[in-house]
Amino acid sequence: MKKILILSALFMGISTVMFSQKNEFKISVQHGYFNAGKAFDRVVPGKNTGLDISYFLTNHFFLTGHFNFGKSDYYETSMTKFPDDRLYRRKGSDLWTNTELIINNIGLMAGYFQPIGKFVNLSGQIGFSQFICTSSQFPLRIVWADDEDLSYRMSNADNTRYSAAFPVKFSLGVTPFKRMNIGIARNLEIAYVLGFYMEPDYTFFTGIYHGPQLSISF
Repeated sequence: MKKILILSALFMGISTVMFSQKNEFKISVQHGYFNAGKAFDRVVPGKNTGLDISYFLTNHFFLTGHFNFGKSDYYETSMTKFPDDRLYRRKGSDLWTNTELIINNIGLMAGYFQPIGKFVNLSGQIGFSQFICTSSQFPLRIVWADDEDLSYRMSNADNTRYSAAFPVKFSLGVTPFKRMNIGIARNLEIAYVLGFYMEPDYTFFTGIYHGPQLSISF
């Protein structure tokens, strides 16, 4: 069922692009804060990196191919404990954690763009994505080597889960060079974004991120 929904959305998106009125692309790169959400215990926020490729159908409506990578640490109580299990505290945090969490999202969003001045705009997007959540416990567990007595090598204990999510993203952007005749710079947009994922298996606000975004239109 999930594959059918994705294929249907891609077909609709391609069909819509063929009959679009504006024919404008925008590439956006975002980096900043990432928090895995309340579904995870003792979360220590990390960093987020995102890449969006948007296609404007009209002056207001657009479609976006969305990719996002976020990383946090947290305390996992359900993973198997090994003899060398220890806890880790990141500098600047009072929370002890034992697991690294990486959340990837690849999906499609539909958005609405609204200018609120000559150089300022607002936009909001919502869609669906493939939600990939990988947790790796640390420190690494002991695995005895076959070729050496009383020695060991280290191996990760990874757990990856796949599910569907509904990405939501808002941005406030400025185009400071829009009215200047200085080449490609007039197509630059500097924005601040806020996003999260509605993931039914976890919580409503999963993978919360925010930070600066740089975009270019062509």
